[in-house]
Parts: sequence; C-alpha cells; structure tokens
Amino acid sequence: MPRAIPVGLWPHSRGFILQVGQSLMDELKTKEQLLSELAQARQRIAELEDLEAERLQVLHILHLQNRAMESTGNGIVIVDANQSHHPVIYCNPAFSHITGYSIVDVMDENCRFLQGPDTDPAAVAQIRQAIRQQTDCQVIIKNYRKDGTPFWNELTISPVRDRQGNVTHFVGIQNDITHRKQTEEQLRANEERFRQVIYSISDHIYFTEISKDGTYTNLYLSPHVQTLTGYPVEELEADWNLWASQIIHPDDRARAAEQAKRLTVGIDSEIEYRITRSDGQIIWVRDSGRVTQEGESTLVYGVVSDITERKRAEKMQRQTQKMEAIGKLAGGVAHDFNNLLTVIYGQCELLLGEEYTQQNVIREEIEEIKVASEKAMLLTQQLLTFSRQRSNQSQVLNLNHIINQFKKMLQRLVGEDIDFVDNLAPDLSSIKADPGHIEQVLMNLVINARDAMPKGGALTIATANIQSTNGATNHEPRKSESYVQLTVSDTGIGIDKETKARMFEPFYTTKAVGKGTGLGLSTVYGIVQQNDGQIKVLSQPGQGTTFEIVLPAVDEPAPILTTNPTNPSNLMGNETILLVEDEANVRAITRKFLRKRGYNVIEAINVHDALEISRQAKCIDLLITDMIMPDMNGYELVKQLSHWQPDLKVLYISGYPDDVLDQHDILTEGIPLLEKPFSSEILARKVRDVLD
Repeated sequence: MPRAIPVGLWPHSRGFILQVGQSLMDELKTKEQLLSELAQARQRIAELEDLEAERLQVLHILHLQNRAMESTGNGIVIVDANQSHHPVIYCNPAFSHITGYSIVDVMDENCRFLQGPDTDPAAVAQIRQAIRQQTDCQVIIKNYRKDGTPFWNELTISPVRDRQGNVTHFVGIQNDITHRKQTEEQLRANEERFRQVIYSISDHIYFTEISKDGTYTNLYLSPHVQTLTGYPVEELEADWNLWASQIIHPDDRARAAEQAKRLTVGIDSEIEYRITRSDGQIIWVRDSGRVTQEGESTLVYGVVSDITERKRAEKMQRQTQKMEAIGKLAGGVAHDFNNLLTVIYGQCELLLGEEYTQQNVIREEIEEIKVASEKAMLLTQQLLTFSRQRSNQSQVLNLNHIINQFKKMLQRLVGEDIDFVDNLAPDLSSIKADPGHIEQVLMNLVINARDAMPKGGALTIATANIQSTNGATNHEPRKSESYVQLTVSDTGIGIDKETKARMFEPFYTTKAVGKGTGLGLSTVYGIVQQNDGQIKVLSQPGQGTTFEIVLPAVDEPAPILTTNPTNPSNLMGNETILLVEDEANVRAITRKFLRKRGYNVIEAINVHDALEISRQAKCIDLLITDMIMPDMNGYELVKQLSHWQPDLKVLYISGYPDDVLDQHDILTEGIPLLEKPFSSEILARKVRDVLD
C-alpha cells in the first residue's frame, strides 16, 4: 500500500508533489526489481532442481554400475595411470575371488604380483607395450593366486580418458579360463594320442563324404596313404578320382566301382583289389568301408590295408597244398608199388646171377628191365622224399665231410667242360640230417646246374656258418638261431620269373621229353623242409643261378665218416632167420636172396603163423618182419616173441610211408629198418649189420 501524505503538506507544495511522485517512481522500480530477482531466484531454483535430479540420476547410474562391477563374475581392477608404478586403486570382489587377494592386499600395489615362474614374458611385454602406447590390449596369460596355484587369465586392458582425452586410469578385466584351457589341453592331448595311433597303424585310414549328387570329397587321408601308394597326400586329397582312375589296377576297377556303388547307397562294403604304386609296383590291398548318414550326405569311414604278404602266403599255401596232395597220392600207392618193385628188381638180380643167362640172348632184355626198375625205385624214393613221407634216418654229420666224399662223383656228373670249385668254411658247425638225403640234395642241385650250362661254365659249392636267415622262401626254423649254409652257384642260363615260381612243383620241368622227371628240385625242397631248413633261389635270365640252403646247426661234434671196401664174402651167413611177410611175392624173393647168401630161412605168412613157428623152433638168430600186417604190426609181434626169446635180434622191413606208420604209432628212428624196394646186396648188408 502507498504511504499516506500528511494533511499539512497536501496539496500546497509543488515540491511536495514532485517528492511524492519521485517516491512513487522509486517504489515502482523497487517492485519491478524485486519481481525480476524473484524470477531469477525461481529460475535458479529450477536449475538447482534439475541439477539435483541429474545428480540423483548420476548417483543412481553410478550405484548401478558399482553393483554391476560388484556382482560380475569377471575380475575388475583399476590402476592409476598418472603414477609411475600404476598402483591399484580398486578391485571388485570377483578379482578377490579369482586371485585370493583382498582389496587391502592389492591397494597401491602394481599388478605384477600376479606373475609367476611360468608366466609368459611375451604376454607381459605385450601388456607393457599397450600401457606405454595407451591402447587397448587383450592377452591370455598364466597368473598365480595368493596361495601360489596357477590359473589362466584372459585379460583385457583399456585406457580411461578425461574430457580432454588424457588417460587417467587403466581398467583391467579378468576372465578365469583355466577350465577352458584344461579342456583345450585335454583335447589337444587326445588329438595327439589319436594322431600317434593313426601314425602307428600301418594301414591307411580315410574319411570321405558322398554328397547327394554322388560327388566324392576327401575329408581326411592318413599320412600312410603316401607310404602305401607313393603319391603325395596333398595330391590325393585334392583329387578323389585319382584313386579310382589311376591307382586301382585296371583289371580291378570294375569291382572297386561296385564297392563304391554299395557305399553310395549306404551299404558297408569290404573288397580286395590291386593297386599300382607311383613307382609301378603292384600290391594287393583290402578296402573296408563303413557308412553313416549325416543330413543329405553319406560319410564313409574306411581302412585300406596292404595284404600283399598275406596274398603271397596264401599262394604259397596253395602251392604247398598242391604239392602235399601229390605227395599223399604218391604215399597212397607207395606200399603196393614198392612191393612190386622189390619183386621185379629182385627177380632181375636172380636171373642175371644164374649161369644159363650169362651168354643167353635174353640177358640184355633182363638188364633193361632191371635198369627200368632202378629208375622206378628212384622215382618212388624222390616222391616220398618230396612229400616228407620217406623215413628220415637222421644223424649228426658235417656237411664238408659229405661234400668231400661225394666230390669225385659230382665232378664226373658235371663233366670236363665245367670248372668245379669248392669253397668250404673251416670249423663248420654240425647238422642233424640223413646223409643219403644230403647226398640227394647235392646230386640234384649239381645236375640242375650242369644242365643250365650246356656250353660249359663254372660250378661253385660253398659252405658257411651264419646267424641270420632273413628272406627265406618257406617256414622259419623252429629250433636254433645258428645255421649252416650250403650254396650251389652256376654261371648258366638263369631262370625266368615264371619258371622260378613253379620250379619246386613235382613233375614241372623245362627239359625236353625223356630228359628229366621234374622231381629233382621237388626232392630238394622236401628234404630241406623235412630238416626244418630254408631254401632261397637267386637268379635272372642270362646271369646264372644260386641256390642257398640253410639248415639248423647242432652243438654235437660230427663223427669222422669212413668207407669200408665191400667184400662179398662178408655178406654171407648160416644163421637161422624167421621171415614174416604177408605178400607172397615179396616173401618169395626175400627168401631167395637170403638162401643164396647161405642163410637158413623159415617163412611165416602171417603173425599167427610166426608165433606158432617160434614156439616150436629151437633157435632163431634173426627175425625179419614186415612193419604193418593185417592182424598185428611188427612191433607187437616182437613183444609177443620176446616172451620166448628176450634177446631176439630184429630187422624191420616196410613199403609204407612215414605218415601211415605214424597212424599205427610206429616210430622208425633208431631201429633197424629196411625200406622197400631193396636189392639183394642191400638186404644182405642190413642182415649182417644187425647180426654182427
């Protein structure tokens, strides 16, 4: 309200009026000023209210950020960038949980306390460089907890800048990835073990994808594919068709394509085929594929194995089976054949010994029959030797002694146009074998070498002590690691690949008709196998041939072999002999042989007859009995007769091969045994050996 004007002054004074007006004007100005100040105050209050709201919002955000930093599983640490040692000014609980260090432990400390003996210096250098350059940095580093245990830290470091762009702090965010690293290490270890397993397997392993349109893609090829084929792995990985179009043998591609079709339609398949290596060598493989389905693609897991050795062994087994079949055939007819030959040869001997044939015109024909029977006897012996069904009268002997005693005859066999050289090792170890068998081996190999040098050449026989038998063609020796080697080499025409593959087959020969039976090398093969030995042939056309035979050595010394001149009078006798033979023809010729030598012979046609005769006979000096007869074998007969004559001397005769004797539990080693067919002189010599 305006102030009241005193009555005494109102309205007489102009000055008064002016004074009042001025007063009113001043009053109006003050009110406007107050209103302006009030407006300004209200504006300031509004501004302050906005600032407070903003402050509260910032505080809320800061509180939210703090709660987030406190609750996150990642460790957070903040360091001061303005101090030279970059001290820690903050760390969240997760940092303490990961490292084991509390805020008190780390405050004002440099983060290098997390480093340890296995911390990678390169990772530390990367962190320091980022800090120097004030840039972001991410590393995986091995740190250590407060208790000393290591952990893998995936660390991210970022600079914090003010409004002017100056770096004030660095923030580090930790992520404990120890479990992940352990898993990765385990995976790497498993992968390495798997890789080592793959590398240790000689087979080739492959993994192929067959798409819906039939396209093949190599997803994995093991390194052994290069060993198997000779082609680089990269070349095979790049082109699946290389295997099908070039590596598989042309004659086997159709069969391999059939396998591919089966795999394409989801059928497991396994086949065998040949492949051609990059060097041209052809080998056999077995390809086994197993199929799984994954979406629209077919996945094939396969293994390719080199079965060349198995195929070679199967071929050898078939060859052996074929040879054994022939041997069994020979053994099956040996008994009857030997009986017939004994009679034929014996009758020829008797006829040629009679006076009326000395000048008779039929003498020549009888001699031809005898020669033919001798060849038949040799043929039978070779067949039985080859089939390992001929009895083996083994004894300890020295191979050098056999060669020296047999040398003159071998030299006569080869003739004058062939140089005969022997290179015999001194102090040669002994072997255990049948001397007659060894002589057969020498004779057959020498004859084979002679026939390979029709225009002359050189023949070398060598012996040696060896310790290794690698590269042999038949089964490994079973009893010894030391061996005696016999080598027979010639400079002849050599042997081609086809002949070499069949040379040990019975009746296989490259000689003209009538020039050979094809049993010489078969006999050698049989003797070598029978003595647990090995035989190897080295030969090429035009470059000669070398036969290498190895036989197990024995520690026993070989006795010195001596030869006694034959004196026919020494083969005579007057003792009483009981002859037991169920074959009438053989019994008759044997009786004639013995009686011509002066012996008193009592014949028995069977076992029962022999037992009856022995009961009645006053004295029997020698029993000659067939080994196998219808009612009782020779062993059992001797046991029966020993009741009446305990010291009875016995000579067994047999025309059966060893396998038949084995079926009757008859052992021939170490007993006096005469094999059919035999001559009168061989019979007489055996009889005197037993009696004397």
